[in-house]
Order: sequence, then structure tokens, then C-alpha cells
Amino acid sequence: MPVTAPVLPAFTLDKSDESAGSGKLVKCGSPVCHEVFAPSGLAIEPKRFCNNRCRMTAWFIKKAGEAMKDLTDAEVIKVIRG
Repeated sequence: MPVTAPVLPAFTLDKSDESAGSGKLVKCGSPVCHEVFAPSGLAIEPKRFCNNRCRMTAWFIKKAGEAMKDLTDAEVIKVIRG
């Protein structure tokens, strides 16, 4: 019996996606974006975000998380909600 790897739903392509280029799409690296796009960039440094706004959003979320890592959950909610 052949062994198959599990397939993530976000990376599953239908036939229309395969005809739109090389057949592979990547998901945007921003945790709040659900866009998929054709891979581009150098092989050693591929494009990870669909646009500059998503890149900056991911950077901001990472830095905010680092700044609030020592706070309790209640304090984090209070900071976020203002």
C-alpha cells in the first residue's frame, strides 16, 4: 500500500488553479490574510506575502506579541481594546 502525505486544505488546488501557471500556489504569510498567489522571487528568498500591507501587518503582529509576552491575558485584552 503506498504511503501518502496529508494535504492541507489551504494548499489544495483545483483544476482551474493548475491551468493558471506552474500549478503551485502559496498562501500569504500574514496570519490575517487568506490570499493565495503564484510563487515568485529568488529560490533562496521566495516571496512570502501577497503585498506590502500584509508584510507590514505580519511584522506589527510579531512585534506586538513580543512586547506583550510578559502580560497576563486580561492585561493583553485591556491593552488591545484600549
